[in-house]
Amino acid sequence: MKKEIKNDPIQKFNYKKLALILAGIIVVIIFMILIRGNEDNWESDGQGGWIKHGNPSSPPPDGINDFVTCAKKYPVLESYPAECKTPDGRSFAQVLSEKEKQDLVLPTY
Repeated sequence: MKKEIKNDPIQKFNYKKLALILAGIIVVIIFMILIRGNEDNWESDGQGGWIKHGNPSSPPPDGINDFVTCAKKYPVLESYPAECKTPDGRSFAQVLSEKEKQDLVLPTY
């Protein structure tokens, strides 16, 4: 004869609660994976160079972030103010001094 034990923890185990806890943990893990960011990129070393982080699919950035550095490597468009475009589509305009801005004649219509 089998003797039943009252308040047996195995019989009272709530599988629904376990399933909800596991689903929550899985959601948190997926969320963490999605927000952690791209691990394969280039990071600046603070001295004009680049440090490979992971396995980036693109070459290191060319360091062009203004008109002057762009004009040293790529042609300048004949416009006023002058404009330089990189092969990847970025565009940089020459920065005008305050005097040049004051002397600029805007068209009137």
